[in-house]
Amino acid sequence: MILLKLLSRSNWGIILAAFCFINYSPGMTLANTESVGWVDAKVLSDAVRVVEEIDVMRSKLAKSIDPEEIKVDQETFAMVCKPVGMQAKKIAQKKGWKFRQLAMKYRNPKNKADHQGIKAMEKFKGEPELQGFWTIESKLGKKGFRYFKRITVEPACLNCHGKKENRPDFIKSKYPDDRAFGFSSGDLRGVYSISFLEK
Repeated sequence: MILLKLLSRSNWGIILAAFCFINYSPGMTLANTESVGWVDAKVLSDAVRVVEEIDVMRSKLAKSIDPEEIKVDQETFAMVCKPVGMQAKKIAQKKGWKFRQLAMKYRNPKNKADHQGIKAMEKFKGEPELQGFWTIESKLGKKGFRYFKRITVEPACLNCHGKKENRPDFIKSKYPDDRAFGFSSGDLRGVYSISFLEK
């Protein structure tokens, strides 16, 4: 199932050109060399770059929160978490990609992980150094590629994703079925997922 593993520890050391790797790094291994003619290597490389940029954006915004100076409320959420989702949505619409953030312990039911997303998270949990990987999958009789990138909990994330009783009031009221709590810094929060199907 695994097309390639991206084991690089750096956020910017992951650039691929499918099956014809332009920048091959020692942390990148090819597990399946099946040729798929419809896929464009530049598109796959671009997908990895975009996911890395979104994750860096998330990390920088999270680090901008100092709970001792800023009350974490709905306005904080709008400044920190919302822009990440909006940017991912904007890119997906522009490029025609299926780009999602998925979790097993989700806050918004729209982010509930599907079967492949759950398998990806299990893989990340079992391989803590793994940052992202491609899979080959089929849907509706069409071949496809899917990229998964880990989302790691940062200290600032614990303001909303830490202890259940410490969640801000707006989270408790807006998401009565919230499951996205009980995390510690460094935990796997979820995954980014980008999917491509042959035309």
